[in-house]
Amino acid sequence: MNPVIAAEIHELTLKHGEVSHTEISAKVGDTIKIIHEDDDDLHALYAEDEHHNFDLSTMKHGDHFDLELTHTGTITVRCHEMENMTIVINVTD
Repeated sequence: MNPVIAAEIHELTLKHGEVSHTEISAKVGDTIKIIHEDDDDLHALYAEDEHHNFDLSTMKHGDHFDLELTHTGTITVRCHEMENMTIVINVTD
C-alpha cells in the first residue's frame, strides 16, 4: 500500500506593489493560493504553461485564485502590468 501524502497550500500574496515570493518549490497535488491584498496596485498575473495556463487580469483587492499543480515542471508566472514581476514555481513529484 502506498502512503498518503498530504498536499500543501502555498500562499502567494500581492501587497504594496510586490509579491511575497519570487520562487516556490512545490509538489504535484499542492495548491498555490494567490491572494490579492493590494489596495492601490493592479496585478494581472498570468502563465502560459502547457499544463497550468491562466490569466488573472480581472483580479482585485480581496480576490484569490487557487492554482492546483497537476504536472511536474517549471511554471513562470508574470504580470501584465509590472514587467519586473516574475514568479517561478518548481513542481516535482
